[in-house]
Amino acid sequence: MNNLFVCHSQAQLIVASGLAKGRFCNDTNTLILFKDFSLDDKLILNLNKVFHEVLIRVGDYPEKNKSWRHKTIRYIRDVCFFKKEIISIYHKVFIICDQNLPELYIIKKAFKLNNDVELIWLEDGSYPYFLNIDNKHGLNANKYTIKLKKLIFKYLFQFGPFYDYEGNYMSGNSNLKIAYLTMPECARSIFKNKTLVKIDSKEYLLGINSIFTDGETTHFKDNDVIIVFDKLDTYKSVNIVKEITEYLILLLKEKQCRVFFKMHPREETENLKFLGESIELNRHIGFEFFLSTLVANANKSVKIIGFKSTSLQVSKFFNLETISLFLLVKEENVDLHKFYERLNISLPKIKQDLKDLI
Repeated sequence: MNNLFVCHSQAQLIVASGLAKGRFCNDTNTLILFKDFSLDDKLILNLNKVFHEVLIRVGDYPEKNKSWRHKTIRYIRDVCFFKKEIISIYHKVFIICDQNLPELYIIKKAFKLNNDVELIWLEDGSYPYFLNIDNKHGLNANKYTIKLKKLIFKYLFQFGPFYDYEGNYMSGNSNLKIAYLTMPECARSIFKNKTLVKIDSKEYLLGINSIFTDGETTHFKDNDVIIVFDKLDTYKSVNIVKEITEYLILLLKEKQCRVFFKMHPREETENLKFLGESIELNRHIGFEFFLSTLVANANKSVKIIGFKSTSLQVSKFFNLETISLFLLVKEENVDLHKFYERLNISLPKIKQDLKDLI
């Protein structure tokens, strides 16, 4: 069996690698990776040990690559590249960013080569469980630009039936009839029309250990606290996030806790004065690696504190003490609230609640 995984982030690489090393270990697995984060030689080496072939394309990192000029040039190059490279019959194709032009071309070409191919949506962090950021930019800005996009993609680019969406959101492509998730029982209603397949916890750990084999060693102590952040521009108010973080650090200093913090792998800002003298963990290494070292060394008393980062759900996956401050920073979100409550993540509503939890 031949399988193709099309990924953009470290979180996606973890689940793809876990599946490739787990249930599909006897298959031929190919990876297409769009470089949407700082990619080093060590990770590339590890990916080449997991997959039979790794094809790396330019992505949205750094930020300048998101301009229309860069994207247009990249998309043209990608389609020309995949015309030459995708010549094998694939039995399973795992897609995440199903609205992107290169992915649509991959879906169309894979189906043309094999009408029985399984087209599958693969979990992207917290997305299946709550909406982190609205997709209302570019051609997704309003109902008129969405109609224009449909005309361009469906007819001008001739994607025809492959441009078929149940809604204007990622994973909405109706050709992707299956979704692989770590927690299908918690999935949002947008997945109700898909067949949900559970990614096993052992496969998830296998994915972490496969791509982060030589990560930095940090010796955490029982009283340590790690503050995790999503990409700062995904918060409704960065200033409130900074204000609450400063308050949290003051509380932790009173308790004589060592404070570490972990930025998102795609975060490019260096203005981190609000974090004081806290210790930064390497932002280019997925936080899942640091969590796995905590588990391996039985540091279960280390607290993980964040707002709405994927790292929080992974922390609970490892049964670590996890606190979300999203209610303190006005990040109202019904799906997020239900999801974190279901995972038993602590949710302080006022500053006194936070003080009691520390």
